[in-house]
Amino acid sequence: MGMYDQIKCEYALPVPEDLGELTQEYLQNTTYQSKDLDFYGKYKICKDGYLWRLKIEGYHEQGDPKAKSVFDRIGRFVETQRAWIKIDKTVELHFYEMFYHLDEDGTKIDLKNDYWVEYKALVIRGKVEEISIKEFKKTDNSARKAASAKWENKFKKQFAFVNKWYIKFWYNPWRWMIRNFFRRFRMSIMLMDSLSHKVEKFLAPW
Repeated sequence: MGMYDQIKCEYALPVPEDLGELTQEYLQNTTYQSKDLDFYGKYKICKDGYLWRLKIEGYHEQGDPKAKSVFDRIGRFVETQRAWIKIDKTVELHFYEMFYHLDEDGTKIDLKNDYWVEYKALVIRGKVEEISIKEFKKTDNSARKAASAKWENKFKKQFAFVNKWYIKFWYNPWRWMIRNFFRRFRMSIMLMDSLSHKVEKFLAPW
């Protein structure tokens, strides 16, 4: 979904008659995503309906160009102050979230279905005048879970394979040689044919 704003709503949210596996409390306490405000900001709607933004101030501390770590060379942002400020903004605000599981006391509980929940709020001069459910969609997640399990199993096999002691020493150079050869081959003839990709994948599957 790219970059988005984060928004927490303390203002009472409407809920559908059939919540499925979700609860009103869980929907109320969730941090939602939105793209209708500023770039990657943190917001909240208070119980009285007013919109607030978290303002963080600070400065950039220069890094050490001789440092070993890339992050130490870049430097870091040093926060000096943070505060919630009221926003005087008029906007049709959409915020949403996809629920794959519930998080209870740090424990993730898988759901039998996936839930897409989207709200629409009319904000006039920084105050919510109206809020409604734009979409509440329940989707069977058996296919997603099966695909996820398949990819997880494939990754485990790949990790186990490339980390065997007798594989480490020859497979990485072999993979580099095969992939480099086929990339140069495709570039030389300006072709992205499926056959060369299949051969490359067969010779260097991971």
